[in-house]
Amino acid sequence: MYLYGLLYDVAIETLIRSARRHMLTLVRTYGITRVLDLCCGTGSFCRRLYDEGGTVCGLDLEKGLMRYAVRRHSGPHYLCADAVHPPVADNTFSAAVFSYALHDKNPDQRSAMLSAAHRIVKPDGHLLLLDFEQPWSARSRIGRVMTALIEKMAGREHEHNGLEFLKSGGLRAMIEREGLVERERILVEYGHSAVVLACWP
Repeated sequence: MYLYGLLYDVAIETLIRSARRHMLTLVRTYGITRVLDLCCGTGSFCRRLYDEGGTVCGLDLEKGLMRYAVRRHSGPHYLCADAVHPPVADNTFSAAVFSYALHDKNPDQRSAMLSAAHRIVKPDGHLLLLDFEQPWSARSRIGRVMTALIEKMAGREHEHNGLEFLKSGGLRAMIEREGLVERERILVEYGHSAVVLACWP
């Protein structure tokens, strides 16, 4: 699992470097200091948030990735737990983060994860989201071809849920269905993605 985590950090985190910069800009702009990164994977973004001076907790269900995060990206606190039922007290964090952690779930799981985030985020808190949108330009269509190959390698269920996510309108449509309010949106063309800062009405 350590080798997998290292390869993920080198390959995927390199590809989404510009999106990460946008996310950190929003964190600074809105003064977000207490963050729960749900489905945090290798913990690389947790470490970047931690280096910004924030109080950061990363949560993921995969034990191997959590062990990797503790070893490779120490500083933040890590929890091995399900994002549908995070063992975190209500109104604890100023923001919850989902980085490509929603498209690969089925619609019921997505709603349950967002409900859990609503519970643990303070009433004036935010959601920081990074996920796929339907392609809207030549560059984003190129990005879609690249990510389709990666998604296929992630497994049949992952790919199926991702295709359903895009067919149902991508991140923008999901935000509308869940009744969230967008405050900021930054498009990432080659990833056919968007970085969105949202909140609850």
